[in-house]
Amino acid sequence: MTSVNREYRTYKEGEIIFSQGEPSDCIYDIRWGSVGIFVHYGTEQEKMLAHRRGDEVIGEMSFVDEVPHSVTAVAMDDETRVEVITKETFRYYLHERPERVIAFIQNMCMRIRDITNDYIEARRALAEAAELQKEGGEA
Repeated sequence: MTSVNREYRTYKEGEIIFSQGEPSDCIYDIRWGSVGIFVHYGTEQEKMLAHRRGDEVIGEMSFVDEVPHSVTAVAMDDETRVEVITKETFRYYLHERPERVIAFIQNMCMRIRDITNDYIEARRALAEAAELQKEGGEA
C-alpha cells in the first residue's frame, strides 16, 4: 500500500460535521479552524462540552468502537477544514505512517485522562459537600 486518496471537507460556521446518534465511518482530523462538541445540540438541553482546534481529531471513538456518535460536532469558524480519515486511509496510516495512528491514540488517551481528572474532581467536591452537610446537620 503506497498511497491513498486523501479527502478534505470544508465547513461554514454553524455547519454540523456529524450528529449525535449517527453511525460513524471516519475520523475527522481538524486541519484549520475549530469545532464545538455538543450534547443535545439544537435543543433546550444543548450543552457545549469541548472546543477542538487544528491538529486535533474528532469522531475517533465512534470510528474505533463502531457505536453511534455520542455528541454533535459543529464548525465554529468559517472555512473550518478537516481531513476525512476513512478505514482505507486509516489502514494506509497503520502501514505507511504509524506515527499518525500513534498521534490519534495519544489524542484519545489525553481526552480520557482529562475526563478521568474531571470525574475525580467532581467526586471530591461531592464528598466535601456531603461532609459539610453532615457536619452542619449534627450541630
